[in-house]
Amino acid sequence: MLLAPIVPKPAGGFRDPRFRHADECEWIEIMAQEQNGKRISAWEKWLDFSPTAMCTETRYDPGLIVPPRGRNCISTILVLEGSMTVGGRECRKGMHITLEIGTPMPATVAGSEGVRLYEVRVGDPTTWYVHNDPFDNLDFEHGAVPLPAPKLDLPSWLADRDSIYQ
Repeated sequence: MLLAPIVPKPAGGFRDPRFRHADECEWIEIMAQEQNGKRISAWEKWLDFSPTAMCTETRYDPGLIVPPRGRNCISTILVLEGSMTVGGRECRKGMHITLEIGTPMPATVAGSEGVRLYEVRVGDPTTWYVHNDPFDNLDFEHGAVPLPAPKLDLPSWLADRDSIYQ
């Protein structure tokens, strides 16, 4: 274990830990597309969402295509179930991905059974796309058509960045 010097107790005391069970969280649709006449989506459970960190359980429906994108924070991703291809690399259960600030995640395609992830975002979780038209350079062999971004109910401290996050 890495040990640091004891931190002085802040005025007002230490903060309490935050607890939340995943079963207490609703799935939120964050991205949608149509493939061969069927709506498929990316879903998140926001387990913890504060100005300093966001922790999510994420689920991609089978075949979902996510364009190359980055975040304004450090992100870590752990594959819990299923599989996805990230920039041509297959990622199955147990694969861990770290993205530093400004490191884009390559195009991602959920496997035939979909994929479930645990993600931690430390800092500003807003997303940016690598290309002006994020879906323009993707191979839509599955007949995928992007659908309008679902409206998200963001916390007040992030609401002014709504257009960036979507």
